[in-house]
Amino acid sequence: MLAGRADFTIDGTRVDAPTGTFIRVEAGSSRAATALEAATAVLAIGAPKGAAYEPPPWPAAAGMWRYRALRDEKRFEAAIGFLDELLTRYPQNAELLFERARCGARLSRVEHALADLAAALAHDPRLASRATEEPDFRAIADHPAFRRLVGRSG
Repeated sequence: MLAGRADFTIDGTRVDAPTGTFIRVEAGSSRAATALEAATAVLAIGAPKGAAYEPPPWPAAAGMWRYRALRDEKRFEAAIGFLDELLTRYPQNAELLFERARCGARLSRVEHALADLAAALAHDPRLASRATEEPDFRAIADHPAFRRLVGRSG
């Protein structure tokens, strides 16, 4: 942490990170961070040997905040458009696919939402439990394909 304070969640474990904290995250770990103070600055480093570091689109990219604003404003069409742009660059990103599925469900685009959710779960099966708790999926929660995807019978 270069400045400020953030709350990190790494594979489900929360870590308070004030200025000066160093956190090593293993490749493939689930991770998220929330700034707890204004002007929080994080330095993230990592890449395969011999390659330039390219920050992932989720959750590290600044675009996350744009997407959240669109979603919070219930501008789901615009949110999907923004996610579509990111998915052209990161077509197999499970979080982006999951978020697009949420927006699709809110717009009653059942087949699109289910396809995006299936693709997200193919890349990160741990998202199934999140899907069962996500209010945006309430409209499709009883759909047989949704229940199969998240491992719920009935």
